[in-house]
Amino acid sequence: MTLGLLVVCEAPEDFAVATCIIDRTLRETETDWLRDLFEHSLDEQRSWVPLEPDRPFLDWHHLDVTAKRLDVRPQRGHFGGRPGAPDALATRKALAILQALRKQGRPISVAVLMRDIDKQPERADGIKQACEEAAAWDPDLCVVLGLPDPELEAWLLAGFDPADTAEETRLAHCKRDLGLDPRTSAHALRATHDQDRRSVKYVLAQLTGDDHERRAKCYEAAPLSTLMKRGRSSGLTTFLDEIRSKLLPLFLRSPPPPASTACTP
Repeated sequence: MTLGLLVVCEAPEDFAVATCIIDRTLRETETDWLRDLFEHSLDEQRSWVPLEPDRPFLDWHHLDVTAKRLDVRPQRGHFGGRPGAPDALATRKALAILQALRKQGRPISVAVLMRDIDKQPERADGIKQACEEAAAWDPDLCVVLGLPDPELEAWLLAGFDPADTAEETRLAHCKRDLGLDPRTSAHALRATHDQDRRSVKYVLAQLTGDDHERRAKCYEAAPLSTLMKRGRSSGLTTFLDEIRSKLLPLFLRSPPPPASTACTP
């Protein structure tokens, strides 16, 4: 049975990062038979369910429009008797949309919620409030949280390693200028403006030459062990833990394929 995942995020790069890291984590699982299965037939084991044929993910910015189109009316009121923290209402709406799609027969077993903290740490509380509420009325939906702190670029910085002398020079300059290693302390880069020297966007652009393919290598090629180690304060380590603790067990429910046996004459 194929496991369907739908991603809720803000931009195409968020979708690319989330799907790549999830697939890499699945392929590198410590369970031998699963690792072999994913290596040879990952696309048969999981599918990325698009919102629509030309929209691969549910966009946080378009929740109102999508809810209206699908005639989704989320419940109102507090969350477990408490007022909703920032993003609680938006997450409630996103999960209500997913529930409506599931009722329509869309093969969605997992929701991947990608959301930048954006200097609002209370966002994480609000998102978790809505997830706890949703677990009561849709317990079969697995929710995996990816909450980059402060922004997605912090996760890419965690995967940056110099590929040549020029990049080594740029990294050394950034360390001197910032007084920290941006790969392990990206969570401290909280400048308001994107062009500020202490902005994660600015620092990543300086290190990668603002090259799209170079940015992609930061999450496509960096060892997962490196991302785990450097991403402790930016939410990346937590995301990897969520994949391993919530997503992988769904595949373990299925028995391993039978071992092949040699034929004897």
